[in-house]
Amino acid sequence: ADSVVVDISDATDGSLEVALHPKNAELGKREVKTGKQVLIDQTDAQQIAVSDTVTFINWGNMSITAVTKDPKTGLVTKIDAKLNLDNKDFKKTLKVTWIETSATIPAILTYFEHIISKPVLKPDDDFKNFINRDTKLEVQGLTDSALKSLKKGDIIQIQRKGFFICDSVYDEKTIRFAGKAAPVVLISIPDGSTDLNIFPKSVQEWKKKTLLLSQNTDNKSAPKGATDLAKILADIKECGDSVRQLKADKASKEQITEKVNKLLALKTEFKTKAGIEWKPDIQLSQITDNKSAPKGATDLANKSGPKGATDLAKILADIKECGDSVRQLKTDKASKEQITEKVNKLLALKTEFKTQAGVDWKPDIQLSQLKQSNPSGGDQSNDIQKLDALVRAQGEVVRKLKTEKAAKDVITESVNKLLSLKADFKKAYGKDWTPDLQLNQTNGTNGGGNSGNAGQELDDLVQKQADSVRQLKSDKADKALVDEAVK
Repeated sequence: ADSVVVDISDATDGSLEVALHPKNAELGKREVKTGKQVLIDQTDAQQIAVSDTVTFINWGNMSITAVTKDPKTGLVTKIDAKLNLDNKDFKKTLKVTWIETSATIPAILTYFEHIISKPVLKPDDDFKNFINRDTKLEVQGLTDSALKSLKKGDIIQIQRKGFFICDSVYDEKTIRFAGKAAPVVLISIPDGSTDLNIFPKSVQEWKKKTLLLSQNTDNKSAPKGATDLAKILADIKECGDSVRQLKADKASKEQITEKVNKLLALKTEFKTKAGIEWKPDIQLSQITDNKSAPKGATDLANKSGPKGATDLAKILADIKECGDSVRQLKTDKASKEQITEKVNKLLALKTEFKTQAGVDWKPDIQLSQLKQSNPSGGDQSNDIQKLDALVRAQGEVVRKLKTEKAAKDVITESVNKLLSLKADFKKAYGKDWTPDLQLNQTNGTNGGGNSGNAGQELDDLVQKQADSVRQLKSDKADKALVDEAVK
């Protein structure tokens, strides 16, 4: 199931002279046999469609005429192709490794995993809970007949598969005793790569199970469905690696789009089950914390604050995720429209945060700071002053979005929040909010109670905003974000 036969109708039996290593000519050359039937990996076959042009490494381009799949399993069982060697355009084609069917020898590829599934044990961890009882996997397959000459202890690099050390040599002497030659046994050498696509399909599934074990044992208090979430996280990582590999191989736009759509679907499924947006460094333990946060840490300590001042932790997580997305789009050199759309979403999230928390967002802000900055008293005049400040701040945001000609839905969302705040103000104050409203005329004692510290508070705000600007510039944030912080 890990290999697929490719029938090349117009190919002839022959050989090619290729370098032993594509980047080191000093190692010499070897002969590679060609013919009408070759084998490729199932993982590569899954990415091939009819009419595609596929590059067979060291041979040339092939035009795909048919792809046959098993209707029950979805696995590719056969591919038909024709030579297209005159086509020298390799920029946007899928690159696959291959072996001519008669030029193979049996091999056993051996993979190992860590005995302890958790990288670092805490003082109160019981190591028995983190023992991995499935640490070895042997995969039987076929490899290039050139490996007949390997000696025990030789280290080789197999193209697109990684490094291996020879543990047992290929031996034809066993044929008279066992009826078949002893396969070459190779042990995989970890090289730090996180791309699961370099492994056979069975090894990919095995490594996903190991990842599930480490995450589940490390988080016994995880919410119901944590096993599903861990699998989705592993699938997202694998799919993301696949997208990056396709881009690196300059695959066709259709192949990349298909993978990207699958990645987006996985992230949507994750959000549906976890209740929060996916982000690159997310852990199952964070999901547990966020599930319990809205009833505790995410609420403002000031219970007399405006209705809806909740779930700040989720907003903070969304801001971080959206900021990471903006930076990733810039790294990938995405279109201006895509970046602008994400930036507008980021601005809207920061506005929502300010509306809920009563303070501007900054990169290093913590929920504990919000608790300390909100008074614990229930004085009505303080609530009114806070609402007045929120209305004015939200009004500024609406005007800024209109000036920058932001998306209509972003402006509408901000306007609706402004109207909601004005309604809260009228309910608390008994009168409609107006721009020239002077609250200190109604409550002079409260108005003057904070005047003694006004200068110090203003100085603190200026200092915090300056820190925020420096942080954004250090992170090479979007110019629109830096300009907003400066203003």
